[in-house]
Amino acid sequence: MFVAGPLVHTPSKLSAGTLTVAALGVSQAEVDGASPWLARAFTVMRSAFHGDPTEGYRIMVFSHDRHGFHSGTSRAGGFLFFLPKGQPFEDQENHAIIAHEMVHSMVRPYGTGPDGTDDWYNEGIADYAAITVPNAAGLYSPRAYLGLVNQEAAFYYLNPARVT
Repeated sequence: MFVAGPLVHTPSKLSAGTLTVAALGVSQAEVDGASPWLARAFTVMRSAFHGDPTEGYRIMVFSHDRHGFHSGTSRAGGFLFFLPKGQPFEDQENHAIIAHEMVHSMVRPYGTGPDGTDDWYNEGIADYAAITVPNAAGLYSPRAYLGLVNQEAAFYYLNPARVT
């Protein structure tokens, strides 16, 4: 699949040691509007996981109509975020997914087995830290935090596949 169109980004002057947010299918205004929360979340996550403050970080957002749900994929130094077409980038619902992908990109150095045997750790720490670290830094309202905790608990305890 190819996504084409104008690439927008912040900051306007790119450098190797900064947080860069770039997007296809999202307006410059949306990227600018989402960037303050992203910058605060990144600073908190980098501190929590002892990241190098001199290294840059990249967030790439794709928005298109061929992907109907929010998701992401990460690597050391950044992640890709898939945003359904027509949904606002600066939406509270995206924060937990974005924080989840940030955690993935930052815990990779702690070890993932080549055969995926450590996947339980990577997903578990990402789910946990994506909620607790930003909350401790005041990035979630009490209502949003309670909603995230309840959503995670329901996903696990109410999931019929849990016992398989």
